[in-house]
Amino acid sequence: MKTNNALFSTQRPEDAKSQSGDNFRLRREAKCHATFVRATTAAAPKSSTRSKAVSPLCSATAVQIFASLLRLTRHGAATAVCVLALIPSIAGAATNDLSGLLQRGLFEEEANRNLDAAAQAYQTVSAQFDKDRKLAATAIFRLGEIYRKQSKTNEAVGQYERIVREFADQDTLVTLSRQNLAGLGINRPGVDATEPPPTTAVASPEAQELARLERILLQLTGRDVSQLRRLIPVMVPDADFERLEEQLKLLENYGASAPKEIVQKGEEMKKLLIKRTEELLNTLIRQAEELRKTVAKQKSVGKSASPIAEGKPPRLVTTVLDEEEAEIRRIQAMIQNSPDLINAAGGNDSMTPLSRAASRGQLRVGAFLLDHGANINLDNPLYKASAGGHKAMVEFLLRRRAEVNVVGWNGQTALHQAVDRGFISVTETLLAAKADPNVRDGLGSQTPLTMAAKHGFLPGAAALLMHGADPNVVSTVQPGDGTNAVKEGRTMFGAPLHFAAARGDAAMTSLLLSNRADVKALSIYNETPLDVAAALGKAKAAELLLAAGADPNARRFDDAATPLVQAVWSGNREVVKLLLEYGANPNVTVLAGQAGVTPLMSAASQKDPELVALLLKYKADPKPSDAKGNTALLNAVLSRSPETVRALLAAGADPDTKNSSGSPVLRISVTDAMSREVAAALLEAKANVNAPDSNGLTPLHWAGAYSRRDLAELLVKAGADTNRRDNHGSTPLDLVKAAKRPDSETFAAWLRQQGALDDLPDFNAIRITRKGLAQTYPIFSKVPKMTNQFTLLETVMRFYTFRASYIGREEGGGPINLLPYPDFGRVIIRRPRRTVGGKQQEIKVSLLNSSNAVDCAKDVPVEFGDIIEIPERVHALNESLDDPAREMEWGLIKTTAGTIAPRRWRDRNTFPTTREDREAHGRANTNANWSCLLPAVKLVVAGEQTLLVVDSWKEGFLSEALSKTEARAVLRSSSDLSRVKVTRKNTSSGNPEVLIVDVSNNAQRNDDLWLRDGDVIEVPDKQ
Repeated sequence: MKTNNALFSTQRPEDAKSQSGDNFRLRREAKCHATFVRATTAAAPKSSTRSKAVSPLCSATAVQIFASLLRLTRHGAATAVCVLALIPSIAGAATNDLSGLLQRGLFEEEANRNLDAAAQAYQTVSAQFDKDRKLAATAIFRLGEIYRKQSKTNEAVGQYERIVREFADQDTLVTLSRQNLAGLGINRPGVDATEPPPTTAVASPEAQELARLERILLQLTGRDVSQLRRLIPVMVPDADFERLEEQLKLLENYGASAPKEIVQKGEEMKKLLIKRTEELLNTLIRQAEELRKTVAKQKSVGKSASPIAEGKPPRLVTTVLDEEEAEIRRIQAMIQNSPDLINAAGGNDSMTPLSRAASRGQLRVGAFLLDHGANINLDNPLYKASAGGHKAMVEFLLRRRAEVNVVGWNGQTALHQAVDRGFISVTETLLAAKADPNVRDGLGSQTPLTMAAKHGFLPGAAALLMHGADPNVVSTVQPGDGTNAVKEGRTMFGAPLHFAAARGDAAMTSLLLSNRADVKALSIYNETPLDVAAALGKAKAAELLLAAGADPNARRFDDAATPLVQAVWSGNREVVKLLLEYGANPNVTVLAGQAGVTPLMSAASQKDPELVALLLKYKADPKPSDAKGNTALLNAVLSRSPETVRALLAAGADPDTKNSSGSPVLRISVTDAMSREVAAALLEAKANVNAPDSNGLTPLHWAGAYSRRDLAELLVKAGADTNRRDNHGSTPLDLVKAAKRPDSETFAAWLRQQGALDDLPDFNAIRITRKGLAQTYPIFSKVPKMTNQFTLLETVMRFYTFRASYIGREEGGGPINLLPYPDFGRVIIRRPRRTVGGKQQEIKVSLLNSSNAVDCAKDVPVEFGDIIEIPERVHALNESLDDPAREMEWGLIKTTAGTIAPRRWRDRNTFPTTREDREAHGRANTNANWSCLLPAVKLVVAGEQTLLVVDSWKEGFLSEALSKTEARAVLRSSSDLSRVKVTRKNTSSGNPEVLIVDVSNNAQRNDDLWLRDGDVIEVPDKQ
């Protein structure tokens, strides 16, 4: 049967004779082809999955006939009927999926006129050229036709040039592609479509190389990164580019869930790829410029130059010289005088000539090189051919006895490359040639099966397993990478089953399991494949692993995490449910920041009430706490999820749970979560609305401090005490007034309406304040079982000793009193009445004598409930801040002349503070004005008596006195501080009274027994 070559290209007006003539010719061709197909199909075995009866030429012709007939459907219904009748015959020749895809593309192109759908089908076929070169070449040609119809000239040129470059064995398509290139006005060596067979005009090697470089530059210019990543390895093989591409592929395995640092690293790798591409292009441009100069010189002396270099119109091109022939001639010239150059690496790709030919699939060049002494294993040509998917070249090299297991720079064999790029035919060819399927590469001990699992290359994995691939080889960290590589994720390391699980690839997982893959295999993270599936939320893979016997309660070594814990961390309810159904323990504890964390605690932190409900359904316990005292309920409160809080409370969680600091969850809902809905959920479960934290602050205190009236209203409605004091004596109203926010006045007014009092008596403390302050300062608090009594001077000096804030550490820095410039001549004691309705008593006291000095003779007793107001005295604006307590201390030391030492409190570092210094002057010489602040007590330890003079403003409590240096000098390790006996006179009756005080728990608790002058302290030995 004679082939009509014109049918291979889109019909052109200048080539058409008449429509009726075309119809007749096409029907004749179709009849011939249909008869041939029926005959050969009948002769073929029915069980065959691949037809070998259709000749290449007739098959290619049939495809074009089909396309042409489809174009005729728009000319009439009768023609359409003929086309539809022909489809089954052609379908009979469609012996695989690629044939069906090609037919679908033809139908979309010519019948439906859907060029985009047709292009997609053709691209799919062309991408699998290693399976069927003939069908792939036809698809590439049709894709070029599609682009030409869409006026995408550059893309069309790329497809035609690919036919000429990579499919030299498809003579008809190569000829038509050259004709189309000429018709598009592209300067390419070829055959003029309108001229008779041309004569051969051999160009110089330089002109041929220039033509090659210009073709490459034309195809690479204007491409995006994804296109360049495909084109560079084929057109300009480069070891550095290939290395960067390998690393980028590893990073891209993470997918959309990649950590931030991996995404950043991927972007950096893309930039490096772009930079390397620019370097390659710039090198090509420089080489082309140099060649243009050389060609120009050759032209000037009459040498034959490239038609491209000469800039001749495309219709005048007469050179019948394909790229392979040009390369052969270039090599001939190169080795003419230096035969050893046949094995020399060179060029921009640093390859040997044979490796370069292998990477391009140039069979004739390869044969020429081997016939002239090229080393078949030098620079690993088989590796390059496999990476390019050139099955014919792979077969050719193997026939010429290339070593099949030679490794490349990265420790990978040709089989690694074929599998990594998904070339099934090349993979099968290499395996048939005894390629080792268990070679581990240098990038983490990856085998070809590891790569197949990582990329989801199921046919390749099946082929590898059939040829003995070990499914349990674990990839590891590449030597030298250290911990940085470990941090890059689960998709980097493991056995093939780990990678299948990470992808959620059920088919791959099933294939590996059926070939003895170990469900207990551990990655470098000490994770099983089930851990990986659970952590990444791959339910189908997880189910297959569980059905194969994977343990749902297996623990990791480092944190004891189980697959259930990891599934909860990833928030995948489907996997969680699956694991629970297979018996996963919902109450397992792991190390997650702290020990004792349960899956329920983790789920409660994620604001996922459905996940929490699922765990509770399978008997997860809401009551345990972790090592830091956190419970599931506390985590739910902090996550501001009222639904989760209600679910946990309904399951038995304690609404009065406290954290490790003693703060109840209701308080935390106000302070940390600041959520009215969460607080409401806790109150619905009868949480204690007045439960204080360690500072005595109730939830209402905190609502007032944060000016959250909405929360305060909720709390008051639930019974919150509006007049409750914290440990410092402040009420919620005090804190609202102290906040001084825009709404503080209205908030305070509302609290008063709810019963809050501005002057609330506190009969458990003695306080100090100043007019204009929003709150008072508690100085002494009532101690259970103690009958402490204090004086005004003791209270005032205690305040100025301990109630100070410190300014910076710069020179001259020191304490700044909260109530500076005190006027001790106008002190007011406000004493509330203990009877209901009684008026407050106001007592005015001056602590100054006639010399305007503080005097013990002016001191008066105070009572619990008293509020002492210390006004500010009139002072110069530039007057230095004073320190009454320090000034009093200086007043206790006299010079030998009997005058007070004129020292300032800032000179305290030179102040003699030892008791010996004071007693050197004798007690009689002590300033009598301060004697009431210096009680003398007797300490008895093991029968030995010691006299102690106590500075009451600093060490007036028993625990403080026993911490003095003088006391510690006589106390022994055997002394029992839990049973200290204090004997004193009763102030009312004058009779002796004995008190037993425990000061063992805290050496300076500051709230025990206040000492008086004449007390006898006896410390017994431990029993």
